[in-house]
Order: sequence, then structure tokens, then C-alpha cells
Amino acid sequence: MRQTQHSSHVARRRTNRLPSWTEKYQARRRRHMLIISLFFLLFIILLRLSYLQWQVMNGNQSSRNIDRPTKKIYVDTDIPSGREPENDHIDLELIHNENKDDFGQDAELKVDNFDESAEVRMDDIDEDQDTDSEEKIKNCVYASKVFAPGDVLVIPDIHGDITSLREALRLGNVMDESQDKWIGGNTFVVQTGDIFDRGPDTVEILDLFEKLQTEAIENGGCIVQLMGNHEFLNIAGDFRYASAKETRKFGGITERKAALDLDSAIGDYLRNLRIAVVLEQGDTRSLFVHAGLLPKMIEDMGGTISSVNQYFREKLQSCEQREIKKIAKSSYPMLENGPLWSRYFAGVESEYLCKTLDKTLELASADRMIIGHTVQSGGVPTFKCDNKLVMVDTGLSKYYGGNVALLILQRESQMNSNNQRSQSQVGENGMVSPQILKPQK
Repeated sequence: MRQTQHSSHVARRRTNRLPSWTEKYQARRRRHMLIISLFFLLFIILLRLSYLQWQVMNGNQSSRNIDRPTKKIYVDTDIPSGREPENDHIDLELIHNENKDDFGQDAELKVDNFDESAEVRMDDIDEDQDTDSEEKIKNCVYASKVFAPGDVLVIPDIHGDITSLREALRLGNVMDESQDKWIGGNTFVVQTGDIFDRGPDTVEILDLFEKLQTEAIENGGCIVQLMGNHEFLNIAGDFRYASAKETRKFGGITERKAALDLDSAIGDYLRNLRIAVVLEQGDTRSLFVHAGLLPKMIEDMGGTISSVNQYFREKLQSCEQREIKKIAKSSYPMLENGPLWSRYFAGVESEYLCKTLDKTLELASADRMIIGHTVQSGGVPTFKCDNKLVMVDTGLSKYYGGNVALLILQRESQMNSNNQRSQSQVGENGMVSPQILKPQK
């Protein structure tokens, strides 16, 4: 009986004994191995994700990724008028976007085909060049207030679609059918910004505008190119809306960044684009800006259109890409209510909106404001506030439906075999009314 009780007591003591040093070491080692394994697995996952991102950024992603647009929207919502944007704020973190890329064009045009010698820049003008020619170039390319001697044709956001651009230029009777030559005489073409992103043809569009600009100036005309939010994003090194095919035409993501850098021809050209311009056409003065100018924006940037342009040029001309991103995050005029991103004038017409517009026009010494940026659901320009506000983004790019419908400010009624123009209406004060130009069906 005693032996049985003693055995039981010994068994209980063995069961309740503390673990030995060896057992503690083995348990600790197992925990360490588990932690190391988890860290190694996490490292492999991150390495794989980095490799996939590298492939995407260099234009080698699969076609199923190219064709599926992202659902996450940060800066540019580009929604038809009448729908509220889900998220229209600025977040300039460099996030690549899986873009819709269905334009079906296979041409591979490298950025080194962009001819720097043909670029119209004031520092390239020969000192012996005719003074009148200098004034024409300065008036066309840099001035904040420009006199337009003839018609004014407005081309809205292009978004990388050169086919629709060519159709628009021919519809406006400023480019011939076969050789892409300027035939517009002294017509002024105003392009409201956003030639970059969405579609694959940005490089070709830059080349075409460069060629036509030289020919237009020689004939007394001009192409007035404004900065859009997509130009700003690209010079900031933010390519989230760029199609993979477009990036391949630059030669890859590294070459794209270099082509848009401070010291490059395209980078310099984009940094010198105007934010806004006033075109004086007879007794009519029209203010053009990509997204719209609020009175407070003009006042905060010096009180005139010239000071607005100077403000942006000083910010952009001396900055590298990553510095521009910092400026955009900290600088009030470049935020969502600024001239490149604002949706204020896309809202429902109201007495308050029209009074705000009147204040803008007073500060700009203009009679009307013409803007792009917000796609119009009807596919034609929209008029507000007794025609003093015109929204011209018709969704010209195939990405938005390919609706080619243009605004034209005509000095005289004209008609040609390729298009139909409604009769210009001139008021008692000589103000030319805007007309819509559409292709014949």
C-alpha cells in the first residue's frame, strides 16, 4: 500500500516538474524558426509584387490587364456632366493604372523623333529674324492676351487619340485631307489641354501640333495650347493614367521620365504652356482655361491672367519631377479648385454660379469663359449663364466615345464641302456668338 502511494507521488512530481534548459532552448528555437519563415515568405511576396509592378511600368503587362480600367480614381474623374464624381481630390502618389488601351494602332514612334530644332521657342529665334515674325511667335506661344484676326476654332481634350484630332482639324477646315498641311490661313486654334494619357498617340500628337504650329504662324494663324491636369501630372512624373502602349512609344518608363524632365525639349515645352489666355476677336474677348478660374484663384495669384501664367511658370520651370509633386500637394492654387482640376463651373447653373463667373470675367477683362475638362453628356458643347460660359469637352477621344463636335467663333459665315457651319450671330456690340460645328451625316 505504501509503495503504491509512493509511486503515485513520484508520478505527480514528474508531471509537475519545470521544463529543463534543453527543452526551453528547443521551444525558443522553434518560435524563432517560425518567425524567420514568416519573414521569408513575406519577402518573397513583396519581391514578386515588385517584379509585377516593374513589368507593368515597362509596358509588358498582359492584355487582360491593359483592357481593364481601374476602379480607383484619385485626381481626374472626367465624368459626364450631370453625374457627381465619387472622388475628385488630388493624391499625387505615383500609382500605376491599368488603362483602357483599345485604340488598335500599332505604330511604334520613339520620342527621339520629336524634332527639337522645329520647336517654337523664344530663345531659338535668330537675332536677325524679322521683328514682325518675332512678335507673331511671341503673341502666339507666350502672350496671355492674344489678338485673333480671323476665326477661332476650339479643340477640346484629346487624350492620346490622333485619329479624332485629325478628324476635328479637318472638320474645322484648318488641315488638309492627305498630307496634314495647314490650310487654315489666319485661323486661331485653341486646344484646351489634356493631350496626354488614356490613348496611345501622345507623341504623334506633339509632332503634329509642332508641324502645324510652324505652318500656321507663317500664314498668320496660330495654335494656342493650354496646360491641362494631365500635362501637369506627366511633368510631375505621375503616369497612373498613361496607357502601356503610349509608354512603349516613349521607349519605356525610364525613357518617358527622361523625355518629360526639366532639360528635355518636351519637358521645357510643357512647363511653358499657358494656364489661361484671353483671345481678342473684334469686340469679343474670350477667356480660355482648362477647368475654370475662380475669382479667388486669380486674386491669390496676382489679380491678372498674366500673373496667373507667371505664377505657374515660376513654379514649374525650375523644378524636377519629384519637387513638382511636393509643390502640388502644398500649393493652394494647384489643388482641386485650381484652374486645372476645378469642377465648380460644371455644376448646375444657378444665380450664384453666374455671379461668380461675372467676377472672374471682370478680373480677366473678358466677355465669356470657355473650358474643357468635364465631359458633356450630350456630346456637344454646353452653354450657361447667357452664353458667357461654354463647356466644350464633348468626349472627342475614343476613350470617351469619340464625339467630334467643335466650338467655332467665326468672324464671317463660311461653308465648305466637308462640314456644316451655322450662321454666325453678331450682336449690336459686335460680339461674335459661339457656334457648334458638327460633321455631316
